[in-house]
Amino acid sequence: MSDRIEWLDIAKGIGIIFVIFAHVLTISPALLNYIYSFHMPLFFFVSGYLFSDTKYKTLKSFAKKKVQTLIVPYFIFSIVSFLYWALIQTKMGDDIQHPNFLKTFIGMFYSNPDNYSMSFNVALWFLTCLFSTEMIFFMLKRRIENRFHLIISLVIFSIIGYLYSLYVPFNMPWSIDIAFTAIVFYGTGYLFKSINNNDDFLNKFSKVPILLLIMPINYLLSQMNLEIDMASNELHNYFLFYSGAFLGIFSWISVSYMIKDSKTLSYIGKNSLIIFGLHLKVPADFMDHKLLEINARMVNGNLYGIINTVITLLFLIPVIWFINRFFPFITGKSRQISDELTSKEEMSAEE
Repeated sequence: MSDRIEWLDIAKGIGIIFVIFAHVLTISPALLNYIYSFHMPLFFFVSGYLFSDTKYKTLKSFAKKKVQTLIVPYFIFSIVSFLYWALIQTKMGDDIQHPNFLKTFIGMFYSNPDNYSMSFNVALWFLTCLFSTEMIFFMLKRRIENRFHLIISLVIFSIIGYLYSLYVPFNMPWSIDIAFTAIVFYGTGYLFKSINNNDDFLNKFSKVPILLLIMPINYLLSQMNLEIDMASNELHNYFLFYSGAFLGIFSWISVSYMIKDSKTLSYIGKNSLIIFGLHLKVPADFMDHKLLEINARMVNGNLYGIINTVITLLFLIPVIWFINRFFPFITGKSRQISDELTSKEEMSAEE
C-alpha cells in the first residue's frame, strides 16, 4: 500500500507542465504573467506540506537526506547540462550572446541564475533554492514550536525577502536570497497540512463555484503585478505577489484534489524532478526549427507552447523510465525503491 498523497503528485504534475509551458518564449505575456504568479510558489508549498517534524532528529540527518535527494541530482543534471550546452547548444547559436564558459562553469557551483550565470540550465536553480529553504525551515522549526510564532516568523521572512529583492544587488549562492521568500510558501504548506487533516479542508472547499470565483481574481492580480520571476527575485508589488501566489496555489491544489484519480498527471508529478532537470535540454526547439522547419510565428504562440510541451513530455517518457530503472540514484532513490515503484506503476497501468 503506497503512502503517497495522490493529489500532491498531481499538483506537482500540473506545476511541472506549467513550468515547461512557461519556458516557451512564444506564449502570450498575459498568460505568462498568470503562470509565473504561482507556479514556483506551488512547488515550495507542496514541499512544505511533506515536511515532517519527527522523521529527522538532527539537522545533520535531515541535511544528509536532502543532499541525496536534491544536491546530488542538481550536480548530475548540471554536469550533463553544462556539457550539452558547451558542446552542442553554443554551436547551434543558442546563448550566442553570452557564451562565457568560465562564468557559466563557476555558476554551476554558485547556483544563482541571475546575470546568465546558469545558462547551461537555468531551471536547476530550484533544486539548490529548495535545499536552502528546507535547511532554514528545519532550523526555524526546531526553535519555534508555537504555531502563531511560526506564522509571525514567516511574515518577517516575507518582508526580509521582499526588501532584499528591492534593495540588495548581491545574489547569494544557492539562491539563499530567494529562499527568504520561498520559505513563506514552504512554511504555509507545512501549516496547511494540520488544517487539512485527512483532506478535510480540501474536501469542503474544492468546489467548482469557488474556483470560478478565485481563478479570475488570481488572473486579474497577475495582470496588475506584471511578470514576476522568483528565479531572478523579481516580485514587484508585495501584496499583489503574495495574494496572487496564494490564490493560484489554492486554485490548483483544489483542482488536483478534484482530479486525484488522474494516473497520467500523477506519473508526471512523481517524476517532476527528472523533468525539472532535463526539460530545457529536450530538443523540441531543435526539432521544430532545424528538422521540421516550423516557425513558431506561423501558428498561435500559445498553441505552439502546448505542442512544445507535449513533445517535451513525450520525449522524456523513455528517459524517465531509463533513469528510474537503471540509475535511480540520480533522483535520490535506491534501486530497491525504484523497482518497487516501477512494479506499482505497471500494476496500476494494468488495472
